[in-house]
Parts: sequence; structure tokens; C-alpha cells
Amino acid sequence: GCNFTSNTSNGLGGAGIFNYASSIIVTDCLFSGNIEGNDPGNGAGLYNGALSQAVITNCVFSGNYAGRNGGGLYNDGSTYTLTNCTFSGNYCATGGAIYNINSSSEPKIQNTIIWGNHGSDFPEIYPAGTDASITFSDILSLPGGTDGNINADPLFVDRPDPSPFSFVGGDYNLKPGSPALNAGNTALNASTVDIANSTRVVGTAIDMGAYEFQQTSLPVNLIIFNGSVQDGNATMRWPTGYETD
Repeated sequence: GCNFTSNTSNGLGGAGIFNYASSIIVTDCLFSGNIEGNDPGNGAGLYNGALSQAVITNCVFSGNYAGRNGGGLYNDGSTYTLTNCTFSGNYCATGGAIYNINSSSEPKIQNTIIWGNHGSDFPEIYPAGTDASITFSDILSLPGGTDGNINADPLFVDRPDPSPFSFVGGDYNLKPGSPALNAGNTALNASTVDIANSTRVVGTAIDMGAYEFQQTSLPVNLIIFNGSVQDGNATMRWPTGYETD
């Protein structure tokens, strides 16, 4: 439940978190607007190195900038598990969202959305044929159709204008009709709430990404609802007592 925002570092990496030879659990956290400005600056949001392990659930990485590799997450000689996370608007030279090198074991990416990140090479994940196990995720640069993965615009409520250093902010909730709705694997996430402390699961299955779409009934009070058919034409009538939004 922590926010790592607007931190800067001119060292090896990890303006948000520098995880070195440790095992960490990160849940319901926001990494936004962190800047690792030096070259070779890596992993502005989270740097994971030296046989580290990171278990990251219900987290958002947005608007993080690294001078070299891994705008959101940099993984070197370590491993991680991403579950129901959202990466968007992260920026660097290579691996706009995630950069993997020398993983100690196969990283896992599941129920996760990686969409709308930027980099001179591999805007989403480096390497392109990634050494990670990816299931039930929506990733812009990878083809969908296997292991529950899709490749379709997740329809965020608000994604900032795509230019460097202007990604901070935005609303990464999903709009109605998003292909990521009910598209995750419920068994992969035991959490009963999302990053906003809203209920999971709503619908037939868990949503991809850090936010669970909260389906609600129409906020109206109906006075009458009736219909009639005349000469093959249907007419319906529904005056309301009040409406909300």
C-alpha cells in the first residue's frame, strides 16, 4: 500500500526501490515519476539484482524514466513474479517497461497489462523473445492467442499523452468493454482486493491489471417500465424519478 513517486537517483539504478541480494514482497503499490537519470541508469521504478527475488502483486508502474534500460523494472541475475500489475508510460533506451538479463530462474508475468511504454528499442520487454513465463496477460509487443495472453488495447480510462517525461498521472482503471475484463486467471491471485482496495473478483473471472472493474447497477429510480407492439413496431417507455450521473 505504498507510493514510490518522484524519486531521483544518479547511481546504478532503482530510484524507487533498489533490491540487492534480498527477497521482497511488494503489494498494492504505485511506482510513478521516478527518474534514474545517469547512463548507465537502470530500473527507475524497481531494480532487482544480485540473486534477488521479488514478488510483486497489484502494482502500477507508470511514468518512470531510466537513462539506459528498464524504465519500470530492471532484473539482473535475479527473478521476479508479477501478478495483476499494470505497466504504462514508462520510458528508457531499451526495455521501456521491463529489462531482463541473466535471470537466475524464469521470471513469471501473469494477469498483467504492459501497454503504451516507450523505448528506442523494445518498448515493452527486453529481450523480445523474453526469458519470462507469460500467461493471461495483455502485452502490446507480444502476440496473443496462447496461454491466455491477448494483444489488444486495454482501454484505460485515461492514459497520458505519449511523449517523454509527461506520463505521470493517468487513470489505469479499465473502461467498460475492455478486452482485459474477466480475462485473467483467478487462481493466480489470492488477494480479495485490488490496488484501490476495491473488491476482487467482480464478474466471471479476475481482470487483468492492477484494477478490478467495479460493475454497478444503473443509478436510476424507475416510475414505470412498459412496452407495447403495434403493426410490428415495439415501443418502450420508462420515466424515471431521479438519475445519478
